[in-house]
Amino acid sequence: MAIRSIESRPLLLEYSPLFKWINKDTNVYIHKYRIYQWDLFAIGYKYAADLAIEQGIKEHRLNFIKYHENYRTVDVLVWPAIFLYRQYLELRLRSIMIRGNMLKLLEEGEYPNEESMQYTSGHRLDILWKDCRKLLKDFYSELDANDLKELKTMDKYIDEFSKLDKNSDMFRYPASKPTSKKDSTPWNYEKGQFSLTNLKSVMENIYSYLEDHNMSLDAAVDYEKECLRECD
Repeated sequence: MAIRSIESRPLLLEYSPLFKWINKDTNVYIHKYRIYQWDLFAIGYKYAADLAIEQGIKEHRLNFIKYHENYRTVDVLVWPAIFLYRQYLELRLRSIMIRGNMLKLLEEGEYPNEESMQYTSGHRLDILWKDCRKLLKDFYSELDANDLKELKTMDKYIDEFSKLDKNSDMFRYPASKPTSKKDSTPWNYEKGQFSLTNLKSVMENIYSYLEDHNMSLDAAVDYEKECLRECD
């Protein structure tokens, strides 16, 4: 039998040295639920950020001997934690837009192909939120004073995240990507200190807000699907 080349091996198969099956207690499962994969991805990134901060505070300090210096664990985890939270925001805003587009098609009497639903390209949270904001205002026929206040609060959160990390690369790399017009340069982090526990608390509020609206849209999509089936 010919030996399979590394390039020909599909990812996550049991014969892979990196992604092999061991036992049911330690194995993970890659679920294929189409639109619900967006939910699993988004929640996974948010949960990973929570765990990183909680574990970082718990361990307090890591000892990187090869760098001849002691670093607090939270100072090492700040980069992935913020990136993970930002990735959650991007994925959740995208999933809300996908559900909103599905709902529009269903209301027009057309059954959407979930596998081919398109979403806004690019990584800019301000653009994604602008589209989501309009969708949510259209989805809810009436918004009371509290609803409008919550929207304005989300405006501030998204704006702050967008200004900090416009293209989702400031917490993935220590320097900007080089372009044809500009060389790579180290990022300039103006705020030297801030609280990760406060960030986690604020993200919990954002999470509750976005998950509530995502679930409302999901319920509306299911309702319209059922109505369309009954009409067929």
